[in-house]
Amino acid sequence: MLYLDAVYGPKGRTTSQANFARIYSRFEQADKLLEKWRANPFIVKPFRAELAQWNNFAKEAAFIAGPEVSIADFALYPVMFELCDEWGDPSGVTDLVAWSMRFSQRPSVKKAGADRSALHQKKAATWDALEARHRVLELQKAKYDD
Repeated sequence: MLYLDAVYGPKGRTTSQANFARIYSRFEQADKLLEKWRANPFIVKPFRAELAQWNNFAKEAAFIAGPEVSIADFALYPVMFELCDEWGDPSGVTDLVAWSMRFSQRPSVKKAGADRSALHQKKAATWDALEARHRVLELQKAKYDD
């Protein structure tokens, strides 16, 4: 992923080595945040501390790793999407939530969200059809058992 960003990322990007380091570090940290979120057992206190750090990152600039959108933003957004969808407790991380809301308005994110929504609808329809078929089979079995 980092290779693809370095080779095929935004053309004409004039980023310092320090900024590249910040981008790639936050990209890696976003992956670790996802691991902590999905950890079993989930421990709230250290996770909130981690979110507080991300909240500070969100305060620093328009994007999570600096003034331009980067791979770090695209790595963090799905984590935040899942977290907000499932946990729903944004207390203490208002800047991070604001970043997430702003980022969700990007055309590429909206398109991915629309694709995701269509996929979820298709899965839900498939699940509903399977459940209906299961009910029919159960009724047939009950009729046969009688």
